[in-house]
Amino acid sequence: MAARMLLGSLVLAVCASQAETEESAPAVVALTDANWEAFVGRGEDLPWIVKFYAPWCGHCKHLAPTWEQLAQKLEGKVRVGKLDATESPWTSDKFGVSGFPTLKMIAAGKSYTYNGPRRIDDMEAWALGGFSSQQPGLLPQDRAFHDRALTATITFIEVYAMYILPVMLVGTIALMCWATEPSAEA
Repeated sequence: MAARMLLGSLVLAVCASQAETEESAPAVVALTDANWEAFVGRGEDLPWIVKFYAPWCGHCKHLAPTWEQLAQKLEGKVRVGKLDATESPWTSDKFGVSGFPTLKMIAAGKSYTYNGPRRIDDMEAWALGGFSSQQPGLLPQDRAFHDRALTATITFIEVYAMYILPVMLVGTIALMCWATEPSAEA
């Protein structure tokens, strides 16, 4: 009986300390193609600063601890997120991400790109209002249809080409072989 009480107390203590850790350390929100709209949307409630990264990118790895610190400094003022562009290519392509890391601010239905130094104080000042001195860009959903269609087509080809091209190649070869067989009548 005493062992059960001790075990129960230990479990409660671990759960309580874990809950305190989760509440006291704001996390960078992991974003994906699937949850982008639910979390970020148009950045109307709170602005979002998002790091588009690739896991193999050395600059991205170097920025990771600074990004965590930035999330702590901006808590309650600006939401901080990260999106693995290799796992979520649709969103990164819609935002025109071509290099890593790319830092974007989504605020009040507009998009801004950070091109300054990767020092925490500079990024914090930019996220807290420095971005407003830039010319804003349109969010992907606000762009003209032909721009969105072209981007979606390019992304589709980039994502699925390695699966589609071999099938097309085999189909073309089969069609060529079938079409060049001599007919039985000749």
